[in-house]
Amino acid sequence: MSIAELVKQAFSSKTLTPVIEAKINEIMWHGHYSSSDLEALDQLTHALEVGEIAVINSLSLAA
Repeated sequence: MSIAELVKQAFSSKTLTPVIEAKINEIMWHGHYSSSDLEALDQLTHALEVGEIAVINSLSLAA
C-alpha cells in the first residue's frame, strides 16, 4: 500500500488513526515512497492543520 492510498483512507474516514500513521511511518522509514506520496502527505498535513481531519491517538482510545 502506498502513502497516497493511506492518505486517501484518512480523507475518506476524516480521521488519522494510529494504524494509518504507523503504516505511513514505516513506508517513510524504508524509503519506499514517490513524489506523489509526498504530495499526498502535504495535503494530509494541510487537512490536519485546518481541522478537516481529526487525529485519533492511542491515548484517546484508552480513555
